[in-house]
Amino acid sequence: MANEQNLIPGGAPGGYKLTREQASKGGKNSGKTRKYKGDLRRAAEEVLKKGYIAKDGTEKSGAEILVLKLLDSAMKS
Repeated sequence: MANEQNLIPGGAPGGYKLTREQASKGGKNSGKTRKYKGDLRRAAEEVLKKGYIAKDGTEKSGAEILVLKLLDSAMKS
């Protein structure tokens, strides 16, 4: 967690200063990473909420199927 003691304004780990180009590149990459993680999170939520038809003909959510598979796998080991 960031706080005043561990932040280096305009700097990098180790105490050296970042150039303007390095800071800009880091900011752009950080934005791309946040977007990627958000997209991945939304896709996972969609899969878990979606309804699927089980082998026995009942409808189950992705979350229910995931939990059942995890339990099945745990019981086998």
